[in-house]
Amino acid sequence: MKKIVIFFFLFPLTIFSNILGFWVDPFNVLYGFSISQNIEFWNIKALLRYDLPVKWEQGFPLLRPEQLNINFELYSETYSVEYGYFHKKIPFYVSVNPYEKNLNIVWGFTGFYGNYSYFNSDIFDFIFNEDMYGFALKYSDYRVFFENSTENIFGFEYNGIVVYFDKFGLEFALNINNENMGFYFVPVNGKFGFVLKDNENFLFLNDDEVNFKWKWGEIYVIGGFQKEKRQFSIEFSIW
Repeated sequence: MKKIVIFFFLFPLTIFSNILGFWVDPFNVLYGFSISQNIEFWNIKALLRYDLPVKWEQGFPLLRPEQLNINFELYSETYSVEYGYFHKKIPFYVSVNPYEKNLNIVWGFTGFYGNYSYFNSDIFDFIFNEDMYGFALKYSDYRVFFENSTENIFGFEYNGIVVYFDKFGLEFALNINNENMGFYFVPVNGKFGFVLKDNENFLFLNDDEVNFKWKWGEIYVIGGFQKEKRQFSIEFSIW
C-alpha cells in the first residue's frame, strides 16, 4: 500500500524532471527521493536538484524538499556565471578564500563574487567590498599585492607560494590550482580550502565542512559534513 501511495505522489513530479533518484542514508536510517531537472536555454546550462526525504504521518507520505542545490554555468565571449566551489578566476588575497561555495559572475574583466566586486586582468587585479580592498600588479607567474581590511597587508606571490607582511610579521600562504584541483592555505588563521574535481565526481573541504560526490557505475555516493549537519547517502536513478 505504501508503494502505491508513493507512486501517485511522485508520478506528477516525473513530468517536470529529467532524473528521479532513490537514496538511502544508512547512518541516520532515512530514505527518500531526489528530483533533478536540467535546464538549457540560450548559453545557460543549469541543474536543479531537490532532496525529498520520506516521512510518514497517519499512513500518508510527506515529501518536503529540505534543500535545493543549484549548479549552473553560462559561458560566452564576454561574460560567465559559475556557481559552486571551484573558482580559479577569483584573484587571491589573504582574507578571501576562493573555494567557498558562492556565486561568481564575470563580465569580461569585471566580476562579482558573493559580496566582493573585482577587476581581473593580465596586468592588475582589484577587489573590494564594504570592509576591505586589495590591489595587485602581475607579471607572468609573479604578483605583488596590497590589502587593506582589518589591517594593512603587503605581499608577494610566485607560482602559488604567497609571502606577506601583516601585524604578526612575516607570514606565508599557498594558493595552488590547475584545471581539476585547487588548494588554499593560510596558516596564521587556520583557513584552508581544497577541491578535487573530475567530471561528475568532486571532493571539497575547508576548515568548516566536507562535501563529496562519487559515481561508481550507476550508483552515486554523496556526503556532506558540517559542524551541525551531516549527510551521507547512496543513490541511483529510477526514472
